[in-house]
Amino acid sequence: MDKTALEDFGVEQPQSMMEQLLAMLWDEICEKVWDARNEILHSSKNKASADEMQTLEEKLLWYRRKPFSLWVSPIVFLTSYSLQSHHTA
Repeated sequence: MDKTALEDFGVEQPQSMMEQLLAMLWDEICEKVWDARNEILHSSKNKASADEMQTLEEKLLWYRRKPFSLWVSPIVFLTSYSLQSHHTA
């Protein structure tokens, strides 16, 4: 079995030292970033949900204001499309 870098440096109990190093990284860096992310996402001050709802509302209002024919015409075109009419013989 190959020696680890910690063993090469003569560290006693390198497995325990690695566990401590990973725990420190998690506690000092990852957990703080994760907590900040959760605070941003789940906070009542979160503006993302309000912005998303505003965008969806604007899209719905656009569809309600436009005549039905404007947004149905592409569908009508596709249903009336015929392969025979565009077949090259």
